[in-house]
Amino acid sequence: MNPDLATTEAFKLAGKKWADMNEKDKAPYTKMADEDKKRFEKQIAEREKKGYFLLEDKSKSTDPANAKLFKEKKKRETEDESEREVL
Repeated sequence: MNPDLATTEAFKLAGKKWADMNEKDKAPYTKMADEDKKRFEKQIAEREKKGYFLLEDKSKSTDPANAKLFKEKKKRETEDESEREVL
């Protein structure tokens, strides 16, 4: 990605690329989105029932040690996205 590109322009280009993709090329991304939506809905229901939800490692979402995990995961996802170069 071009670091000098304005955010709005980057989103416009990414949106155009997505619109130009066929369903076969979009399939892995829509599958990931569907799986993530199911995980999110399950976590929300669990949190409403218990006040927390369990993470993949079976620790509670409310554990202060997990705040660092969420930050690290977000950082990795951001780095992965920049490596994929959608433009």
